[in-house]
Amino acid sequence: MTLYQAHMKTRPKIEDIIPEFIDGGLQKQLLNLAAWMQENKMKIGIAGANLWSAKCKGKSIFGVALGRSYGRDNKIWGVSLNLNNLTEYEDDVINEGLQGIVWDYIRYCAHCSGCAPGIDTVLLGKEFKNICPGLILFINDPDETMLNGVKRLIELEKQARVY
Repeated sequence: MTLYQAHMKTRPKIEDIIPEFIDGGLQKQLLNLAAWMQENKMKIGIAGANLWSAKCKGKSIFGVALGRSYGRDNKIWGVSLNLNNLTEYEDDVINEGLQGIVWDYIRYCAHCSGCAPGIDTVLLGKEFKNICPGLILFINDPDETMLNGVKRLIELEKQARVY
């Protein structure tokens, strides 16, 4: 049985798997992030082998990968954000100084699924070419400061989806 098959069968909680990959302060940060997601009524569910996601209004808003962290094959971790409604709260992002997170971690189209080709657009005052149409960010090994920014972006995206 592959790891994917095992995880899809047993559906482990992320907090049960975290200690296998991360220890010390990083483990505490990720466990705190998982708890924060639950407190904010965004249940993290298994999405694949060492991959979990949270949905809001039926669409993915956040993901966590352990051990392969979005294309890297070592014991690290990464997060993904789906900011489908960024234009609705872009003033908040700029006013709070979070635009660097979007600019630095935007996913460029690699023709990995049926959504290709990428799009050209302006995000938070900066021009981008060939980005993924779903406005996805991938962040490997986020530190505590980055996680605070990620949480705030999730809050803003969640508010935009609810209203």
